[in-house]
Amino acid sequence: GMAEAHPYWPWSRPRNQQVIMDLIARGDLHVKPLISHVVPYREAPALYDLMMNGGTGWMSIFFDWS
Repeated sequence: GMAEAHPYWPWSRPRNQQVIMDLIARGDLHVKPLISHVVPYREAPALYDLMMNGGTGWMSIFFDWS
């Protein structure tokens, strides 16, 4: 999307982000199936190695910072 809305194309990056966040909050967009790993941040080096070796075995990775 464009950085700012245009009369012929209202879908700016901020608007896209807001729509996506609203869909997630309402439960209309399910992102949980897209998350393949949730790991402690201490495991980041091993997960980065996994990502560098190609697309097999992961889709998206979230680090737990607690």
